[in-house]
Amino acid sequence: MFHSAITAAQNDPLIQISGQSLSEMQFVSTLHATTKGMRYWYERGLGNKTGVPYENLFCVKCHVKKLPDGTVLKGCETCHAEVKDGKVVDFSVDVASRTETCLGCHGREAKAIALGKKGVIPSDVHLAGIGYTCSSCHDSKEVHAMGDYKTMREALKRDCKDCHMDGYAPYPFSFIPEHRKHLTDLHCTACHVPTVVTCYNCHFDIAYKSYTTLHKVIKKAYPIVGWVLLVNDTKFNQIHSANMMVVVWKEKNTYQIDIAPQFPHIVVEEGKHCNDCHGTPVTKEMAEKREVTLTWWNSKEGKLEWAKGVIPIVEGVKYKFQLVVFDEKTGKWQPWKTVTIDPEKALINGGKPISAKYLKDLAKEQKPES
Repeated sequence: MFHSAITAAQNDPLIQISGQSLSEMQFVSTLHATTKGMRYWYERGLGNKTGVPYENLFCVKCHVKKLPDGTVLKGCETCHAEVKDGKVVDFSVDVASRTETCLGCHGREAKAIALGKKGVIPSDVHLAGIGYTCSSCHDSKEVHAMGDYKTMREALKRDCKDCHMDGYAPYPFSFIPEHRKHLTDLHCTACHVPTVVTCYNCHFDIAYKSYTTLHKVIKKAYPIVGWVLLVNDTKFNQIHSANMMVVVWKEKNTYQIDIAPQFPHIVVEEGKHCNDCHGTPVTKEMAEKREVTLTWWNSKEGKLEWAKGVIPIVEGVKYKFQLVVFDEKTGKWQPWKTVTIDPEKALINGGKPISAKYLKDLAKEQKPES
């Protein structure tokens, strides 16, 4: 049994997993076990506005799984328990390394994979094309986030260059004009991620109310695809794909908008071209007004609409958003308020705005090199 292995390993330093003994892993104090990475961002932002302590949130229940017979799996068991016919029959590393186990919690990635299978968005070349799983890239130290980390992103070490720059996979060939021009200042994700999946306007109040009254979490969010945010990522010192989290609590008349670098696990072989980023309606509006509207309400059709394509997050530019709320009585979305944010205040987790000195160049259409 898995628990027996842990007990044995505590007395036997020769038992190794990923080069480290189980007794040294101290999983119970890692980010993955404690969810203190989520605590860090909540207390820094939304927590200051809601007045709800992190301990009272549904977030801390990530590592709890309830079986049909009422058995509750906690901690290690959530990922490592082998369940057959509704009962735990074993514990293993194999269960934890399965992609479906990871996707049980990582909903955004699960949504992207599902949309890819339906043909709504392109499928990831690694997951769908060559059959990789999450554990093909992420080892146990990354997954558990063993170390002195504040956020999970700090613990993740895997990067595109680990394979593509070291000869294990197709090299970023210099005969491609975009590679010659941007290989050092743009991260691979800036060009090879066609879209990010954004859970826009997450209803924190509905989730919290359902959790405290019904003992289950009802999530309401407006899914957005078709755009890719770009930020300066201090982890790589390159322009990197990014995403945003927009959370609302209408009853308390508050909201939180965070933007951060993100690898959305939607990588395609063909990258973007010059005019996918330069001379677009979005960049022209930025250069002209130093302001751009990213989401707005279509009153005629009763739905939210948003800007498409590449959206650079640039210093000195204001970003306007239409916040929407879900009416539980009618079961429909409706406009709430329009807000304008400063990226300097919204960017977190190593994200910084792109320098304003590039704005004029971004707004100008480019001719590709021959």
